[in-house]
Amino acid sequence: AEDKGLQLITHIDDKLDDVLVGDPFRLNQVLINLAGNALKFTEKGGVHIDLDLEKRENGNVFVKFSVSDTGIGIPADKLATLFDSFTQVSSADTRRYGGTGLGLSISKQLVELHGSKISVDSTVGSGTTFSFVIKYAVGSTQKLRQRIYAEQHADGTILKGLRILIADDNEYNRLVVNETLHLMAQLHTDLVFD
Repeated sequence: AEDKGLQLITHIDDKLDDVLVGDPFRLNQVLINLAGNALKFTEKGGVHIDLDLEKRENGNVFVKFSVSDTGIGIPADKLATLFDSFTQVSSADTRRYGGTGLGLSISKQLVELHGSKISVDSTVGSGTTFSFVIKYAVGSTQKLRQRIYAEQHADGTILKGLRILIADDNEYNRLVVNETLHLMAQLHTDLVFD
């Protein structure tokens, strides 16, 4: 966003609880895919990521996620196939913006794994909004603190004596993983690359 001179604005509804129980890794992948696309197809203006409380029900909250941009928009006749694998709106867009056409398909699948559906609203020349609602259990701040403490103070006894293969094409990554493992336990590591 900074490189293109665009605004990237996030808004989290004040009515949402501080701790929710869910899958942050899948959610992160969806938001990265959607925000990345929004930034790629936006030349001026910006991208908004909004989290809003949709409703509360039986100790759960339903959070509506929206990623909106002021980009090129998507023609109405292309919306039906937008989430198909390897689909781009047009071959000109593929040449100009790049990409594999997998991001939206993967995002759709990840949202469905959360028991939801992703929707899109778009106007050519004005921008696009992708949105979905996910149900989360309300968590406990105390339990979160306990879990973080346990993870930060975990010892490496379970690793003692193991032989571990570290494979990564980045030398720095290999070094960090190797050093971290050796600080945690007495073990043997083999490093490979290429």
